[in-house]
Amino acid sequence: MTRRRSIVIVIAFALLSFDATCGHPRHTATDSLNAFIHAVQGIQQGEQSLYDAGKISQTTHDTFRAKVIEVAQTADAAQTVLDAWVPGTPVPKQLAALVVSAEELVNEVVKLLPLDATMGAKVLDVYKALASILKLVAQGGA
Repeated sequence: MTRRRSIVIVIAFALLSFDATCGHPRHTATDSLNAFIHAVQGIQQGEQSLYDAGKISQTTHDTFRAKVIEVAQTADAAQTVLDAWVPGTPVPKQLAALVVSAEELVNEVVKLLPLDATMGAKVLDVYKALASILKLVAQGGA
């Protein structure tokens, strides 16, 4: 076998391996979880702006911060589950429970804030990311 042919085979194998990993639902779920975290950070920035402008109270601000910490802990737990998910196996059952928990926490967070168009768009991004993960769970993964 020539050196050139060996290189082509190695590259082809690498591309197939990369595609198999990136095409796995775990990759999609990880992307969606990252989108969820980014969207929550957007809500957090919006809340801070509202607080700085005096549009929400200290109590609301403190309650919001506590809930966002719970959201972050839930997202961390979901990431741990995703990291342990072996390609070719079904979606881990814990993932659905964590996503539902995250949704419930986000519902509590949203109730604390006045929603304008900007904040509403950020909240919608959160729910879209969660829905994407729940869709994968419903499909079973693997």
